[in-house]
Amino acid sequence: MFPRFENLTEERFDANCEKLAQFGIADPPSGVRILERLRDAWLASEGYRSSKVNPTTPPAAPHWYETLERVVREAPLRSVVLNVMDQYVRNATEQLDAFALFEQSRRSLEILARLACGSPFLTQILLADPSWLTNMTLHGRTAEMKSREQFVSEAMTVADQHNRRTARLTELRRYQRRQLLRIGMCDAFGLLDLRFVTLQLSLLADAMAQCCLNIAYSEIKKSDCRLAIIALGKHGGEELNYSSDIDLVLITDRDTSEVQRIARLTIDGLAEDIPPGFLYRVDLRLRPWGEAGPLVSTIDSYADYLLHDAAIWEKQAMLKARQVAGDLTIGQQFLRTMKPLLFSGTAAQVRSSIQQMKEKIEYRLRQRGKLHSEVKLGIGSIRDVEFLVQSLQLIHGEKEPRILSFNTLDSLVRLAEFGLITAAWYRQLRAGYVFLRTVEHSLQLLHNQQTHELPEDRRQLEWLAHRLDYPDAETLMHRFDEHRRAVRAIFDECLHGERLQDITVRSDESRIVGELIPIPANPKPLTDRQRLERQETLAGIFQRLDRGESAVVTSQQVSEDDDELWELTIAGIDFSGWLGVICGLLSICRLDIRRGDALTGEGMNGFGDRCVIGKFLACFDVRLDRSVVPIAANASAEELALSLQEEISRLGQMSRAGRIDEVRSELLARFCDAVPDQAERESGSDDVEVELVRLPGSVLTQMNITGADSWGFLYELASALSLSRFRVLRAIIDAEGDRVQDVLYVRERNGRPIESEERLQELQLAATLIKQFTHWLPSTSDPHHAQARFRELVSRLQPASAWPDNMQSLLRPNVLHAVARVLGISQYLWETFLQSRHQELFPLLANAEALGIRECRESLSLELDEAISHATTDEMAWVTLNNFKDRHLFRIDMRHVLGHCRPFGAFSEEITELAEIVVCRGLEISWQRLVRDHGVPKSEDGLTDCRWTVAGLGKFGGVEMGFASDIELILIYESPGRTSGPDSVSNSVFFDQMVGGVATGIRAAQNGIFHVDLRMRPFGQAGSCAVSLTDFVNYYGMDGPAWPYERQAMVKFRCFAGDREFGPTVTDACHTAVYSAGWFDFSSMRAMRERQVRQLVRGGSVNAKLSDGGIVDCEYALQALQLTFGRDLLTLRHPNTLMVLHEASRLSLIRPQDKETIEGAYVFLRELIDCLRMVRGNARDLTVPPQGSHDWHQLSRRMRSIHDSRIALERIEEQMQLVRDFSHTIEQHCRKMRHHKERRTQTES
Repeated sequence: MFPRFENLTEERFDANCEKLAQFGIADPPSGVRILERLRDAWLASEGYRSSKVNPTTPPAAPHWYETLERVVREAPLRSVVLNVMDQYVRNATEQLDAFALFEQSRRSLEILARLACGSPFLTQILLADPSWLTNMTLHGRTAEMKSREQFVSEAMTVADQHNRRTARLTELRRYQRRQLLRIGMCDAFGLLDLRFVTLQLSLLADAMAQCCLNIAYSEIKKSDCRLAIIALGKHGGEELNYSSDIDLVLITDRDTSEVQRIARLTIDGLAEDIPPGFLYRVDLRLRPWGEAGPLVSTIDSYADYLLHDAAIWEKQAMLKARQVAGDLTIGQQFLRTMKPLLFSGTAAQVRSSIQQMKEKIEYRLRQRGKLHSEVKLGIGSIRDVEFLVQSLQLIHGEKEPRILSFNTLDSLVRLAEFGLITAAWYRQLRAGYVFLRTVEHSLQLLHNQQTHELPEDRRQLEWLAHRLDYPDAETLMHRFDEHRRAVRAIFDECLHGERLQDITVRSDESRIVGELIPIPANPKPLTDRQRLERQETLAGIFQRLDRGESAVVTSQQVSEDDDELWELTIAGIDFSGWLGVICGLLSICRLDIRRGDALTGEGMNGFGDRCVIGKFLACFDVRLDRSVVPIAANASAEELALSLQEEISRLGQMSRAGRIDEVRSELLARFCDAVPDQAERESGSDDVEVELVRLPGSVLTQMNITGADSWGFLYELASALSLSRFRVLRAIIDAEGDRVQDVLYVRERNGRPIESEERLQELQLAATLIKQFTHWLPSTSDPHHAQARFRELVSRLQPASAWPDNMQSLLRPNVLHAVARVLGISQYLWETFLQSRHQELFPLLANAEALGIRECRESLSLELDEAISHATTDEMAWVTLNNFKDRHLFRIDMRHVLGHCRPFGAFSEEITELAEIVVCRGLEISWQRLVRDHGVPKSEDGLTDCRWTVAGLGKFGGVEMGFASDIELILIYESPGRTSGPDSVSNSVFFDQMVGGVATGIRAAQNGIFHVDLRMRPFGQAGSCAVSLTDFVNYYGMDGPAWPYERQAMVKFRCFAGDREFGPTVTDACHTAVYSAGWFDFSSMRAMRERQVRQLVRGGSVNAKLSDGGIVDCEYALQALQLTFGRDLLTLRHPNTLMVLHEASRLSLIRPQDKETIEGAYVFLRELIDCLRMVRGNARDLTVPPQGSHDWHQLSRRMRSIHDSRIALERIEEQMQLVRDFSHTIEQHCRKMRHHKERRTQTES
């Protein structure tokens, strides 16, 4: 912690050094000296001297010192912040009272610290002119978007105060640096997104070029000489960095010595190193013939060069041509003339040229060892995106000129709109480009040097990571590699025409199913000769196994009269789970086993076929289901045999390699995918009887199984036995109609007999309960884990005295079905509740009717009142409250998983209602403790009670909570004052401790789940947890210091606790503060979105919440509507997103068809996020699994199971595109409204 302010004395120097060392200051003695100098400077300041302070009393800690401690604590580079603070105060002494500024605005210290950690270059600009911190902090309009004309006007105003050329150019440089500081501050605090940062930097460069041209004109006493300045590269694309070169070409329609002289003076004005330095490094090498060509080109000579001599890369460079200064007529004529000349190459020539150019660049980088660290030119770099875009423009731009844009991000939008890149490519390329450009920005902000390489120095890499808001360098490098790989993959596929190999392991089920074709065979009974031939065939099969084959399968038709009945002979090298694999594959292929005999090891089956040690042999009569299997007339028996043979060989090899769990998981997933619709509706737990017989003198136990047949019966049974560590040595199968009569011979997996009563009971369970449970697995999203969890759950329940009743409950089809869905839906639910609270599961699930009913608020409150009444201490009250919370959260989760929380939004209502009840009771507990200790908070008059309210924000405020939602709160009290007790404290301290007590008292079972979040308060963590109404209004009002994103968050404001009359008063004050501006800051919102994507979205992946087109884009678009129109349309002031959407449609702010499509997309994304959080149990990672992967199929199952989603997961890109389009439409609508308001205001004034 910081030393106390009154302890900053020489006597306490060593103790203070120790405190700063613990605080994380690299050089504690220097840090203490800085704090002492700051104290002395404050005591000498005009503000302190003019205050009426008793000089004999040690000064109390000023507010600025408390703010400094908080700011330094949150800074990644704490020592740097202290040093910059020290320098700033010393440099500001002659210009302003720095401490008065710090006291007036706590934000000023935050700005100073952010610049200190973010850019030494910008920090030096500010230290050279300290008064600019006042401008950025107090005078507003810092994030104002300035036009080229505004830049020119302001710059020429300061330059024209001087007559000498050098003095005028010096003023231009000072003006430019102040603007760089303003733009950099907006960039650092997320007030401008990348597009607008680069646009402002580019327009500033345009203005400086025009100003230098104006000064050149005045130098030779000319007002115009028909000279146009054309920018290429990043400058032309309005994509300039802080330290970019500017690529210029100079154009005229008549070349004269006077034009050449003006051109030279203009370039010198930009590039001369006149204190405080040059304006820009100017690159003129892109003109015709490069450095050998004339400084100024005529339009005709440039056109002739493009037509006859220019390489494709030179035409490629012209795609970014844009006039930035000079004669407008000349510039427009030049651009019109050049455009048709850019499209002379064929598609193959364009691709070849760009590939060669990229290969040369990468060869040079490889030679220097920089191929993988170069942000601009390396593999998967900025240049990959730019070259890809430009190649498509050169190939298709002549036929479709609307795809031509000098700006890369705008070009990506156009290419996607015209179908030249997919929506997925657009999203990945945009995210990668923005990330890489942001990294490049940050690199150049370090020392205003043109660099594109990630630093090798560890400290600088850590600095870069902190600058980009990553916790460490490893996280930054991981994200960097993700984006590079994603960009390069698309670049290769587009430029080389290469399709990347799909690394997802795809099931071969469709191939197998397609080959299960009836084959002609002799239906007559076997003669002696045929029996001999059969034995010879089996001998040949085992010889093939001895020669190294893993499995052999043969097939033939049983009868000419029944082309759907087949005989399969399957032999192979023995492995664990052999019978389950065979039966599983046959079920997947829609082959129903009617009768047969299968055994492993030495022995003979009922057909007289002999098996040998180390092998298995299965002879089955199977029936083919033609209704679901495609029949091909020309298929052969060899194709059928080969398909099954390859599968059994592969899975058998995996099992023998110790990968039996993978075998089970794959088979189970494929089995569940192959379940016929009618089988899903069957009750798998009716009429199954199991008789166990111990065979005397044998290690085997005989299982006689009778019951109703169902699809996959034998696979379910064999799988359950294998999972329970039993080994089947022989299975005799017989089915007649819809009844089965099977006999199995089993033993322990280790070769021993099944002896203990516990294992015999488990065998009985495996054959009944687990087998029947397996039948319901197709209705779950994660069958493999559901099966494993069920076995563990049963083992936990068996020792309990209530096991017989639980067993009977489980045998009920509806209970077993419910258990299957619950266990297979969520890893989080299993780990959080089911393992530790399994004893509560069956009372819930066994009473399905009660679980289908939502508990009302009154009954919940009464139950909690009764439970809390028995608590004799605060600690017991908190334990009781948390147990109540966890119990009912578990119940609501169960209702949701089983499909009882419908329609959409019902689950959120139940969770939010529970949160309100819990928080309100937590506030009561905290209030009662504080009143006992300090008395009741009073208003300033000391007589009336100080009223207060607590409001919810975010998902809690919007009644939109779900899995892993936190509870965002803010407490507002009526006025300053003190409590009435003997140990009196201020109202601020009382309410701060009161809401803080709730945050610590309500325990979050897992990260993010019911976690109380108090960060959304004035000045964030630097401010108090509770705030007075006056301070609240002043902070969030139009002229207050709240950042735009903080005001935006207040649209979710909803009072739910505290004084019933004070709540509406606070709500009205909040709405007045937030909605009075009547406009939305889209630049700030986009900057926030870029930061979210950069920090939280993996490169090349889809994040359902934060990716471009994710749910936040939908929410932010509607919040933009609220803040734009909510000043006049009061019904838009609602915290719930869907309510706002419906109201916006009613008010005709959104077309009815748009309302329907965006509501569908919003609900789809909400359901998707719900299913992702459900399995992971946290809000951190909402990455959608790769399409076609195992996790993808599980997620798709979960969405169908829980939400009965009407939109398939495969349509995710389509839905996200709808959100992007909707967001763009809303932005255009809001901007038009703002423009209309501004014009009306100008007219009225």
